[in-house]
Amino acid sequence: MAQQLRNITIAAPGFAGINTQDSPIGIGTQFCLIAENAVIDQFGRIGARKGYEVQTTDNTALGSAPLQGIFEFLDTDGTVTTVSTGNNKIFTGESTLTDITPVAASISGDNWKGVTFNGNLFLFQDSQDPIYYDGTTCDLVENHPNYSGTVPQGNEVIASFGRLWTVSADKQTVYWSDLLNGFAWDTGSSGSINVNKVWADQSDEVQALASHNGFLLIFGRRQILVYQGPQDPATMSLADTIVGVGCIARDSLQKTGTDILFLADSGVRSFNRVVQEKSMPMRDISKNVRSDLMGLASIQTFPIKSAYSEDEAFYIISFPTSNALYCFDMRTTLEDGANRATLWTGLSPRAFCTKRDGTLLFGDNNGISEYKGYNDNDNNYQFRYFSAYLDFDAQSNIKFLKKLNITIIGGQNTQATLNWGYDYTSAYTREVFNFASANLAEYGIAEYNTEDAEYNASVVIQEPRVNTSGSGTVVQIGLEAQINNAPFSIQKIDIHALVGRIV
Repeated sequence: MAQQLRNITIAAPGFAGINTQDSPIGIGTQFCLIAENAVIDQFGRIGARKGYEVQTTDNTALGSAPLQGIFEFLDTDGTVTTVSTGNNKIFTGESTLTDITPVAASISGDNWKGVTFNGNLFLFQDSQDPIYYDGTTCDLVENHPNYSGTVPQGNEVIASFGRLWTVSADKQTVYWSDLLNGFAWDTGSSGSINVNKVWADQSDEVQALASHNGFLLIFGRRQILVYQGPQDPATMSLADTIVGVGCIARDSLQKTGTDILFLADSGVRSFNRVVQEKSMPMRDISKNVRSDLMGLASIQTFPIKSAYSEDEAFYIISFPTSNALYCFDMRTTLEDGANRATLWTGLSPRAFCTKRDGTLLFGDNNGISEYKGYNDNDNNYQFRYFSAYLDFDAQSNIKFLKKLNITIIGGQNTQATLNWGYDYTSAYTREVFNFASANLAEYGIAEYNTEDAEYNASVVIQEPRVNTSGSGTVVQIGLEAQINNAPFSIQKIDIHALVGRIV
């Protein structure tokens, strides 16, 4: 008896991102096992990330070292200046890195934390004298004419509730400056609090600070202290303690406006306080890639960095030792409480900065780069998507793939490779095809192995159709593309297959 050909459509394949945490069988077509150099776009399609374009044309002062900090300074007159750090120096500018390092400074590290406060950019780093920049002068904080007291050499600083907050070198005491004066540390309403005896679960170390919904959050490595009333620090009090989760990387912490994201020893977590309910729900947004992500975190020798982009609707966290970043789409949350994850490879940013106009900057050995376009500094990069293992709801039956039709959005000047394999093999059968450059006003272009190419006024649709072969009980489909100055996303995959006998 002839077997019936089954037509299976996978709409928006992999739109839920990578899932390597659960069993690769039965997780559904919404997940994928590989999504490299990919993002989830605004239409829920998996597609290529943007590239980067180096903005720095003169990085002589940087030498061979990487930039490890980028900060945007907004002066009181509205002037915006990009300040960066690297090679034990401080720079201004993007196209030319101009050295403004204070003569009096003896810098032996580049892991600065910077905040703008009351017309000054303040830079703090562990065991280093804090530095300020006011748009004209860059000098040690202790050399400012309004300086008083002793400013801590802390590794963390935030500007909240009308003052600076920082941490002692032993990571046990939180200091705050006088109101509206980041140079006064022993006058007015300045002060400090030692949290060594406040930790609920033995001792801990302050890793990061944040303000959220009118509370001061003090992040240890394994617990979080929540203080109420920080508007008047002299009378603020401990409101809550969260035990069992903390922040293990200072620069993984990002405020999204309504939430705070940070890296804990159990993955990337979301802090979402509901004050009215006196509860603190925390989501593990990296739940579906937790083991892989924490495996990278455990081997890092360079500081872990992160960025949040409202325009791009993602949170990215970089593991520069491994030349890898995880990208989490923040538009929506999956049913399991996680966010959709993709992996970026071949990049090693050592610093990020999201500017007020939405521009996302990277820092590395080239200097400053901007996240834009679809080339990595005029070089192609590879997009990879591989599905989960598909059994077509017939686990015990043999499948015979006959044809794959793929609908691609974009893809001009792109070489792509379709992969398919059976029964968990990594020895895929491959078919290579090319998308030529396309004029959006043209219709009916047919390229090698591409029967149809449809265009409208604003988007290019490519529809390669590939005859396939082989058989097995489970199937995996993959698509690789060399991104060459054009967007590329997968709209759908139509699978034509025979489902045979039970084995």
